[in-house]
Amino acid sequence: MSVSQENFCREYEKEPALQARLIERAWKSNDFRQSLIKNPKHTIEREFNIRLPDNIILEVLEETSDKLYIVLPNNDSADSSENLLTEEELTAVTGIQACVYCGGSKVTNCGTNTNKETK
Repeated sequence: MSVSQENFCREYEKEPALQARLIERAWKSNDFRQSLIKNPKHTIEREFNIRLPDNIILEVLEETSDKLYIVLPNNDSADSSENLLTEEELTAVTGIQACVYCGGSKVTNCGTNTNKETK
């Protein structure tokens, strides 16, 4: 079965069971772990009986007791201000207004407001 890049990436990121399945197999089978590290795309295609698009690049990094990795998920909309709420919209949704002095919420008092208004 052929799977689109968008579908596989979306499902992999949202479905912990897919990640857990790969990790569990790698922990139980050294051969599988080595295959996953050396050729992740082929190994995943075989494991899930799927065909991934040629433009998908997979990389497997193995953590050690003194080496950890932080994975930053794709955020295509991060640079797009059209998807961000204005301060007014954010206040309307949350009911919490940002403090103009420290950026904190009016729920907590940062102590920088000189007019003694609770933030």
